[in-house]
Amino acid sequence: MRTIGFNRIKAAAIQVGIIGFGVALCSLAKAQDRRGDRHVFQGRSNTGITRYSQSRDLYPECAKYNQKGIPADVYSACMDAVDAADLVAYKRATPIGCEDGYYAGFSEGLYDGSNMAVQRPSIYEPNLTSQGYAEGQAIAPQYQSSTSAASNAGVEPGNRDGASDVRIAWQNAATGTHQIPGKNKTPRTVTYTDSPLANPYTAVGLPRRTLPEMAMAEQYDPNNLYLYNQNRSRSRLCNIAVNRNFRIGDYYRNDGRYSYDRDRAYDGTAAFNLWIANSIKVDSRDMVSQRRGDRRSGPTRSSLNGNRYSSLVGQTRTSEDQSSGGSTTVTTPPAQPTQPAVVYDLGKIYKETFVSAYSYYADQFYAQGFDDMDDNGATDGWNIGIGVGLEYARQESKVSGFNDTFRKMEQNAYASSYQTHYSVSYDTTFAFHQNNPVLTARLLDVVGEVVDDIIQPGQKIYAIYEVVNAGGKAAVPQVQLQGSGIASSNTTQIAVPAVNVVKVANTSLIGQINPNLGNFADAEILLVVAGADAAPLRKQVVRQVTLESLTSTAIPQSGVAKVTIVVKNQSTKIATPESVRITITDTAGHKIERDLGKLTQAQALSVSDLELQGNDELALLNTQVGVKARVSVGTAIVADSNVVAAQPNTAARWVDVAAIFNARVQDAANAAKANAALEQLIADVTAEIHGDNERGIRAIGNNDYADRRKVGATLMFQIMEQFKKPQSAAAKAKYAELGDKLLKSGVDRGLNAGIHFGKSKGRKQFLSWLGQLDP
Repeated sequence: MRTIGFNRIKAAAIQVGIIGFGVALCSLAKAQDRRGDRHVFQGRSNTGITRYSQSRDLYPECAKYNQKGIPADVYSACMDAVDAADLVAYKRATPIGCEDGYYAGFSEGLYDGSNMAVQRPSIYEPNLTSQGYAEGQAIAPQYQSSTSAASNAGVEPGNRDGASDVRIAWQNAATGTHQIPGKNKTPRTVTYTDSPLANPYTAVGLPRRTLPEMAMAEQYDPNNLYLYNQNRSRSRLCNIAVNRNFRIGDYYRNDGRYSYDRDRAYDGTAAFNLWIANSIKVDSRDMVSQRRGDRRSGPTRSSLNGNRYSSLVGQTRTSEDQSSGGSTTVTTPPAQPTQPAVVYDLGKIYKETFVSAYSYYADQFYAQGFDDMDDNGATDGWNIGIGVGLEYARQESKVSGFNDTFRKMEQNAYASSYQTHYSVSYDTTFAFHQNNPVLTARLLDVVGEVVDDIIQPGQKIYAIYEVVNAGGKAAVPQVQLQGSGIASSNTTQIAVPAVNVVKVANTSLIGQINPNLGNFADAEILLVVAGADAAPLRKQVVRQVTLESLTSTAIPQSGVAKVTIVVKNQSTKIATPESVRITITDTAGHKIERDLGKLTQAQALSVSDLELQGNDELALLNTQVGVKARVSVGTAIVADSNVVAAQPNTAARWVDVAAIFNARVQDAANAAKANAALEQLIADVTAEIHGDNERGIRAIGNNDYADRRKVGATLMFQIMEQFKKPQSAAAKAKYAELGDKLLKSGVDRGLNAGIHFGKSKGRKQFLSWLGQLDP
């Protein structure tokens, strides 16, 4: 990192005074650290710019021409080109580097100085923050009307809390001292936190600019910049015209990074063209020998004139030409050529050497110019940046002063409004309580006429409740029960003294529970006391006897629907007042009645020997028989429930359908029932065969039919078992009809050998047995 320029430190010291000098020096050093990483030049590290060095050989580009056998004027043309490149680089790259160095430093100084001033304005302007803050405080009262939102916001809580404090005081007196309370009108401490304005300063329309906006808008006379001010001494003149379009914001907006175009100083071809066109003038002060000491004997002004290049264009020398021909002597006598003559184009050598050497000298002089002016630019940028930053800091202090004052104004408006409405509400509510009964009622519980720990639909009830009078006058209000859970209610009266509470329990049967409520329903019961507020009580109603469960299982072969029912006494304290009766019916009209007697406390009774007989076998088989149960206590019906008689499992169905068919076909007298059984069997056989065929397709060679047949778990096996029994002539005819219909329906195409009767002769044996029976 380069040493920080003295002028820069001095300027900072003047800004802060002797006391703040140490802080400024630290800040400048940090800024210099920040800047050190930004100067990256081709061929160099980013730790700074190397100063010009004279350690380079004088004419390294010409060494190849200072050889035996090469004419002296070739070497001379090369040296002239190097000198010309040196001079042009000095005249051209130095001011470009000077300008870029100044603006690089200026841009960074402006950015760093602005931010330093914003971060620590008290270092540079101790009174600035307080002055800006005071300005904000001073103008805030002009926007008093803008605090109306806060004032309006205080109305509702003021009214609410004033009335609430009165009600609490009287309620406490009614349940405690029973004496009229004294006034204690002390508004609560409140804080306004609901301001709709995120930033009051801008919300009321006051202008506020960001730091970049301030920098972009700032105007500055470029004549005052070190770069253009001819009255300031500098180590090297930049020879740059004043930039009348200068705006400091242009050097701030890129985060303090000046984008300089170094290539414009490094273009050797462009520099050569300017040199030849005489765009770069030469005077005696620019002589190389006078600038940095004599590098070789005999440098002349003509050798540093671009016009001289035109005399070299078209000139050639050969290795056989040993004449001097140039302005420079040859230090080593040339040797006699031993090879064919070599032609040297002096003009081409001059140009190529110029362009090659120019790159080195442009790099040196650009860097020197950059280095000379970098700190000067940083100093100017720093000082101007502090001015911009202080302006912004002053503005932000003004914003803070305004906002803080405005918030206090809002708080005051809110507190004032709150206190006003609190006081009015307090006085009004207190006067009302003092001169009126103020009642609240609470239903604590209801109890049934029969103390059985449950509330039943239709039951008469007692009420347990309390009435609080938080007013200064006594009352005798009417009392009754209402709500969806109440069928009827008696009206009574209760005397409630001033500032007092009265509790009532079980004085009389006040109402009746709605008899239409379902079991375990919530009964909503409301205690209505004239002139009082009250909340409803919810009470679950439970019938003493409940039907806990109902199930039915079909026994198709027997035509029976077997039923199991469980009833329970929900009371844990008393037995049922009368016998419990159950009535079981089915969809065919069959009926069972049973008297279960009285149930003891909490008794659950299961009855499982109920059978509804005479049902159609196929209806039971196809779960088409419904069962209904009714439970009564005495003459009162307490529960109804419905279920369907269910088939126990699939294997039982196969047994049942084959047995039902076999039983029905024995007697030809009831052809309808036999035909119904026949159609049912065909449907079930079809379903079974298709299912087995699909399983066989999925698992060829591993079919489970044989194993299932062993345990009778196939319909075909059950048909065979039934057919083994003695058959009537009518039955044999139906079995033959079964085979014919199965063949016509295409069931045989769903069979594969071995599924039903073994692997050999399976299909043929089945068709023969079922389709060719002798009737």
